[in-house]
Amino acid sequence: MSEMSSLRLLIVNGDSTRVLTEWGVLPGVSIPKDQRMAPLVISELHRLYGCEALCLFLTDDRAHFVMECLSAGSALEWRSIAELDSSLQPVVREALMKDGPFSKPGWTRELRAFTGFTGTFEQHNASPYFSLMRFRDSGRDLWFKAVGPSNLREFPVTKALAQRCPGFVPRVLAIKPKWNAWIMQHQEGRLLEDEVTLEAWKRTVEALADLQVELAGEDRYLLDIGCTDCRLEALAAQAEPFFESMAELMERQPKTPPERLNRRELQSLGRQIVELCERFASLRLANSIIHGDIGPHNVVLSRRGPIFIDWAEAYLGQPFCSFERMMAHLRKDYPDHMGWAGALQEAYANRWMRKHTRAAVFEGLALARILMVYVLAVRASSPGSEEHDKWTRSMVRRMKRELETLSLQEVA
Repeated sequence: MSEMSSLRLLIVNGDSTRVLTEWGVLPGVSIPKDQRMAPLVISELHRLYGCEALCLFLTDDRAHFVMECLSAGSALEWRSIAELDSSLQPVVREALMKDGPFSKPGWTRELRAFTGFTGTFEQHNASPYFSLMRFRDSGRDLWFKAVGPSNLREFPVTKALAQRCPGFVPRVLAIKPKWNAWIMQHQEGRLLEDEVTLEAWKRTVEALADLQVELAGEDRYLLDIGCTDCRLEALAAQAEPFFESMAELMERQPKTPPERLNRRELQSLGRQIVELCERFASLRLANSIIHGDIGPHNVVLSRRGPIFIDWAEAYLGQPFCSFERMMAHLRKDYPDHMGWAGALQEAYANRWMRKHTRAAVFEGLALARILMVYVLAVRASSPGSEEHDKWTRSMVRRMKRELETLSLQEVA
């Protein structure tokens, strides 16, 4: 059973002068922690109180969700901020001072004016600087997405890929730069995670390779559109500081098992990663785009072919890391289908053999299994929650195992 999160709802009117209450207290809901909050909060608010509202943002203490009232219903009553309990008034006033284009009531009026939307919408994510909504009216089915400071790169990357490689990404119909936002056509089709067949997976890895081959060697272009530099030179330069920070992270590990790697072991891992980068470089494989969060959840099987969505993590580097990420999903989520691995590797490799020799491609694919783990760990290595730190330590241990496996295979 999912762990639940309890929230109080701060539902304001259009000019933020009044708040909906239940007998003078903010209404509350409980929702599962591991799912998108906005649609669940909206649904529970309507179920419990008959109220319809738009989510604006979750407060920093994660205790309150600020919302804009669309229809109050009859179960709740309006009170001015001055009529609220004195302990609640500063909480409300602080929340209403939040910056961000999507933090204030009424912002959707500008969105509707920009798009001409008149129909209904579904809200999927909400924060002061980030929004994800689906609009349907007059036969149109569109998505609005805006990104904030933590993933601003997704805006220029998505816009550029839609222009340069329209066969592989959602169609972008309009952009709003001041919000880092765009309107996309809804992509009809099934997610790859809902169609677990060898043929669907083969089409996906072939399309992935086709996209990457099209952008192979376009380093300057990919950097200019916002891709993060994860080329071999950059990765090798980050090895020493990364593994030094991992030594501190390992020392903070509260218990064993799992294995706690010592500083000497981590320094050795760092040297091996540099050697891996040098070995990879000797293959002279072209750099291209890497989808940093590729997986069955981010591939739509459309009539025009596999479409890759959600480019918040777009990198420039060794493209085989994306294929290996797909294989990691296969091993973890579909272990009964690991018999597909050889056919999928052959399908992906065949596309790349238009540019490189078979020997270089297959050696690169073997090395990418380790490099992919390092790329993921390095990109997520900033200090975080204990859960985040636990994940990062597990990735370092996985690197060690993969390097040991590679050494054993070469000896054999």
